[in-house]
Amino acid sequence: MVSKKFGRLLILSVFVLLGSPTLGAAQKDHKSEVVGTPVLWRQPVGIEARNLLTGAGGDAMKPDLSKVTWLKDETGGYSTKYACATQRVMNG
Repeated sequence: MVSKKFGRLLILSVFVLLGSPTLGAAQKDHKSEVVGTPVLWRQPVGIEARNLLTGAGGDAMKPDLSKVTWLKDETGGYSTKYACATQRVMNG
């Protein structure tokens, strides 16, 4: 259970933060910059022309897996996991 002293301190802190003039001014400035309606999701267009296998970067941005060595499958939990190691390239 939370002590009364801690509860009062928490409530006082919230009031101080909400009543802070700099915090209030920052919130007002931020709201004035928003233009338009925020969008969470849009219907994808041109899906037939997209490369869904390699993604937006295509073959040019695929990671170089030649320097990755598979060590073992990790067990446990809900997700598939792998233990891998990378070879470090020394410059010099």
